Amino acid sequence: MPLITTLYYCCFYHYAEAEGTYSSPLNIRQTFKLSEKQFFVTALAARAKLKAWSDVDSLFTSRNWLGFTRKKSPLSFQRVVDVLHKNSAPTQVLQDYVALVDDAELRITLAQKHKCHDIVINTYRDLKDRQQLLGYRAKMERGSAEERKINELLNNSQIRWKN
Repeated sequence: MPLITTLYYCCFYHYAEAEGTYSSPLNIRQTFKLSEKQFFVTALAARAKLKAWSDVDSLFTSRNWLGFTRKKSPLSFQRVVDVLHKNSAPTQVLQDYVALVDDAELRITLAQKHKCHDIVINTYRDLKDRQQLLGYRAKMERGSAEERKINELLNNSQIRWKN
């Protein structure tokens, strides 16, 4: 059986085992000197298939020397969102990872594709793009929470719009 398939199996069925056991995914990674990216892609696919969203979240969480946690990935977050979407991740989980995409245009495209309206609205707000926000409001249902949020932003005098 190929090594990556074995790792997938171990991530699927033996994910929580201690590092010293033979079937532990971390033990397989160390023994066969798999790269971080290989391990990460395989573990992400296995845990997302099981819909173990807390395990998926723990894959991304890292601590710095001050004890602060942040999310980082050896993959692009765009690819992570695609894997999560293929495994029917809930909208809230998708929103968390779409928000981590660095490029604003790509983030907006992904958010629109996966119907993460809050991300689109917040990105347009951060870009201070009133025209895009008005255009997006036209796509929302009348009386929806998203439309109310857009109206609040447009009526907020604290925001200095570019256009």
